[in-house]
Amino acid sequence: MPSPGVPEKRLVLVLLLGSYDEKTLAILKDIRTSVAGRFGHKNVYSFILDDVEVFGSSDFLIFAERRMKRKYDIRVFRQADGMPEEDYPIVLRAGQSIDDAVNDLLEREYDVRDVSKQSIVEKFYTLVAFSISIVVVRNKPLTKGGEVAELVYCILKDYGSKICLFKREGVELSSMLMEFLNIGRVVMRPYKNEKTVSREVLGYVWARLKEARVV
Repeated sequence: MPSPGVPEKRLVLVLLLGSYDEKTLAILKDIRTSVAGRFGHKNVYSFILDDVEVFGSSDFLIFAERRMKRKYDIRVFRQADGMPEEDYPIVLRAGQSIDDAVNDLLEREYDVRDVSKQSIVEKFYTLVAFSISIVVVRNKPLTKGGEVAELVYCILKDYGSKICLFKREGVELSSMLMEFLNIGRVVMRPYKNEKTVSREVLGYVWARLKEARVV
């Protein structure tokens, strides 16, 4: 996984977690766009967990990020050192799955035939391990709580130092979750509304990237 002093061109991820209600998802997408606009030239990528599939082969790590219903950006990195190979914007053909598209691309461009898709759990493990920062947005109290389970996993696996929980003012957290946050020494930042959170997240991400000498 990346560590402080990550070389400028190496894979650097910011993982975005939150519930997928309409407002929270809009916040996550706005953050993703802001991170790309500010740090994309440094090969910093931000992924929303539900919008990316992860594939691997003996030589390559591949991220297929959904941009629209049938539009994806396929990003290929070398397994050995995390260096980027190429980005491929694609549009799925009628009846074509993203799995088929990734396999076809890797065979055509790199003569690679051993590509396999990671499971949901494997994908999460990979993204967490490669992330330099994990941003969790808690915008409303009544959700299915998937982001809470993901947050607790990160803490239990000693990734608490990577996490910043952005919590809307007035949203209450359970006493058990608060205890986990304290154990993991998770940074927590309150925000007032949807209009301010992207700017605040961008400032936090910049600080983490500067700390790691990426920017």
